[in-house]
Amino acid sequence: MGSVVFIQTQQGYVAYQFKPGHDNNISVRDAAKHTRLQSKMFAGYLGKENDNLLSRLDENIMKFVKLIDDKYVTTGAEFKPMDIGRKAQYFTIDVVSTLAFDFEAQTQPQKRSVLFSSISQRIPRP
Repeated sequence: MGSVVFIQTQQGYVAYQFKPGHDNNISVRDAAKHTRLQSKMFAGYLGKENDNLLSRLDENIMKFVKLIDDKYVTTGAEFKPMDIGRKAQYFTIDVVSTLAFDFEAQTQPQKRSVLFSSISQRIPRP
């Protein structure tokens, strides 16, 4: 199976099931099933299904850089701390929602809230 290593005992994979109880390419732990799902998605990995993939990604990166420049650049007179973990989380959701669902999560806080709530509820706790 190439260089992909599957650890069958880790329950963390269930956190990536978008619909509870239904595996997807990210959450599946069976190597053969993962390979079948990945082959179905191959065209998407090449960007052939999304003509403006790179330009949309560039837009998201530029918005992220602008946000940092506008709100978090520290000057000599003012210290502006930034939680990079939280900002990276928002950036990731913005990119995924833009590319996959054609909406920007940052401009639709109610949808972003639902996404974060769904993800945080499904992550297994020790």
